[in-house]
Amino acid sequence: MIASREELETRVSEVDEEFFGRDVPRPEFWGGFRLTPNRFEFWQHRQDRLHDRIVYLPSGAGWTLERQAP
Repeated sequence: MIASREELETRVSEVDEEFFGRDVPRPEFWGGFRLTPNRFEFWQHRQDRLHDRIVYLPSGAGWTLERQAP
């Protein structure tokens, strides 16, 4: 457990210093996938069924937002 935000930031700073300029080592058996999203959609339920649907699409070095129909 982390007691405070300050403790978290201190630990992150320590790890940043420890591994500065190099990859963090990991066990040989670890693997993973690199995901490159082409869109994110956030949907928020509303009782009146006019749900909020916000889509983020990649745009240059950032993202653009679009509101979708409920």
